[in-house]
Amino acid sequence: MREYEERARVEDRNVPLRYRRATFENFEAATPFQRLAAERCRDLALEGVFLFGPPGCGKTHLAAASIIAGPQGSLFVGIAELVDDIKAGFDGGGRRLFDRACRAPLLAIDELGVEVVTEFVRNRIYALLNDR
Repeated sequence: MREYEERARVEDRNVPLRYRRATFENFEAATPFQRLAAERCRDLALEGVFLFGPPGCGKTHLAAASIIAGPQGSLFVGIAELVDDIKAGFDGGGRRLFDRACRAPLLAIDELGVEVVTEFVRNRIYALLNDR
């Protein structure tokens, strides 16, 4: 039963399937910068951490580990998923990810800056980030 509860807790945090077992302990830091990023995420995630770097350096793993280890209500969301949810909200649909993102005690937004968005969606994302 404990494994089921843990899986449900991680699913509720919207962590992608590939990263649902991500922890700081199983993060393989290959460089001093990756070790520093892991330490910062582990120790300072609730204060705010911005991760950037080339593909494959561990940003998503560390973001997922932070959300999994974070307080109840923490949320992981990919920017494309968030944009789709904002657009679906125009018609009364969506999963209310934007609303959850506004309230989450710890929020990880993956791939921020990659998605091409309309001005309205960009303003919503800026409002989310400014509010936090």
